Amino acid sequence: MRCEAKGPCVPMCPYNVLQIRTVPREEKAKFSLMGRVKLYVHSGKQAFVANPDACRGCGLCVQVCPEKAIKLQRAVQRTIEQSLPAD
Repeated sequence: MRCEAKGPCVPMCPYNVLQIRTVPREEKAKFSLMGRVKLYVHSGKQAFVANPDACRGCGLCVQVCPEKAIKLQRAVQRTIEQSLPAD
């Protein structure tokens, strides 16, 4: 856990991809002890990708993140055939 929920990434994104919200209990359980302590200090909040399909990879969020917690990854594009269930 690196995000400290300072939030400059949220208003910087022109596509409304990110939001700051409370980390769900089941996600907290996956954090290390140090991660849970950091989360507690930061009011239990963190930035999440709320709308991944809207991301255009502009990188503005990466540039403004003070913790360098954001890494862009290429999305795998699925074809219509891959999306359809097999007969």
